[in-house]
Amino acid sequence: QVHDAAIRTIRKLDDKHFATMSEDYSIKIWKREESNAITIVCKSLAHTNFVTDCLPLGFNQIISCSYDGQLKFCKWQE
Repeated sequence: QVHDAAIRTIRKLDDKHFATMSEDYSIKIWKREESNAITIVCKSLAHTNFVTDCLPLGFNQIISCSYDGQLKFCKWQE
């Protein structure tokens, strides 16, 4: 189990990374290794309600939206 509640959306960020948004209020950034193993790169708990989607902005940044009515910017790194 990769989240503590239902996953709302999965979004490709680049050729190696993707994000999952969940009803556990979190966003997780994942990396697909060459061996096809998947590892977590970072986790954000910036929202106070279900996270519904995100948009990659490039340069390891995303903007996310949630049922809390907020837009949140997140910069991630490995």
